[in-house]
Amino acid sequence: MRVENHLSYAAFQYLNGAAETSNGLTLGDIVIKGNEIGVIIQIHDKDEFRVDQWGNTCVDECRLATADEIWQFRPGVFNDGKFVFTYHRKPTAGEIKFGHGATHYRDFHITECRDPKTGDPKKRLKADDGLIYTR
Repeated sequence: MRVENHLSYAAFQYLNGAAETSNGLTLGDIVIKGNEIGVIIQIHDKDEFRVDQWGNTCVDECRLATADEIWQFRPGVFNDGKFVFTYHRKPTAGEIKFGHGATHYRDFHITECRDPKTGDPKKRLKADDGLIYTR
């Protein structure tokens, strides 16, 4: 996952030495190291970058965080950026009749698909169109 504006997490506008790391991480990616969640705010080179929560680190020390890990260790990040989850559903009989028989996809903001009991994104949800979508 990635935040929309990584600069809102940085105290300064850092100079970057590379566009991405050797394992494909880019500015704004949300990473995890142990039980700490951070946002990449600077990339020094292909193997080293700066994170807002713990400073400089290398690609071997952390990885992309999952949505569940973000909810568990730093849920406030979801309120700061634009987070959407893509769900899908099978077409209805009426859609098939009119030639729209492919799988339908729809994006939901995290606030729409979050389970209030656990805080995790729901596996299935009933949308405002009355249809059930699956993640």
